[in-house]
Amino acid sequence: MDLVNIYLFTGDQTLLVSNKIDRIIKESKADQYNISIYDEEESNITEAIRDASTPPFMGLTKIVIIKNPKSLSNEKQLTPVEEEAFRNYLVRPLDSTILIINAVGIKLDEKKDLVKILRKTAEAYDIKSLSEIELIGWAKRQCSLYNVGIKDDAIKTFCRLVG
Repeated sequence: MDLVNIYLFTGDQTLLVSNKIDRIIKESKADQYNISIYDEEESNITEAIRDASTPPFMGLTKIVIIKNPKSLSNEKQLTPVEEEAFRNYLVRPLDSTILIINAVGIKLDEKKDLVKILRKTAEAYDIKSLSEIELIGWAKRQCSLYNVGIKDDAIKTFCRLVG
């Protein structure tokens, strides 16, 4: 997996997005001191962008995760200063930082300039509900990760029952 500087996750599958973010963190080899999580419901975007703009602490890679980015929807407006700082970072991200924007469950306002820039600069994943075949494949992979053997009929029944 080749890592990029900016990721955008949208859709409605919290678990699948969480797994993907965990893989990015593992692949990046960032230590716990260089992983920051900001929830835009509790803090403003400026704090996250400021953090993303600073080099990692005694490491090679830093990860900054922004959850619930309501400012990318029509629910919240950024001040002109906040918007400019965010825009500048998206155009020129720090090479040693991986910015992950977790917008699962949020409808992005595609008319906003920030969203347009983000669509151009980020590696975007829109993760929707899995089809039955995808769900069965995912469940098989999860079982094999824990060395659990399961027959095809059993996995199909399991997936049908739990959805």
